[in-house]
Amino acid sequence: MLLFAAGQGNRHYIKMLLCKVKGATCFADLKIYNGHSYASFRVACAARGLLDDDDMHDNIMEECAQCQMPRELRHTFAILLLWDPPVKPNELWEKYANDLAADFIHHKRQVDSLHCLLFKFIVETMVFA
Repeated sequence: MLLFAAGQGNRHYIKMLLCKVKGATCFADLKIYNGHSYASFRVACAARGLLDDDDMHDNIMEECAQCQMPRELRHTFAILLLWDPPVKPNELWEKYANDLAADFIHHKRQVDSLHCLLFKFIVETMVFA
């Protein structure tokens, strides 16, 4: 999977549109859908229904969960929330909660405080990103 750094969102949306739009001859063509020209590539993706689910976010988290340490995974999750919010962040959170908290669980922190610790870390990451 090809990932782009935060702040390079247009590249990601252009890639999505290039995979779906047939016959585009310029970047402006990618922003046109049903006769309407959209202001940005992200809005054009949304109009086409390309952002209606969290498959991309799920794929990113799944791949990162396999190769990143929990702290790095929390950072990745925070960056996703900040730069390209998922449609259903709660579902993504719940699906990867154990991966996000693996180091806390290893140190036998109480389960009640795990969600608070995770939330605090993610908020701090978002504030300082």
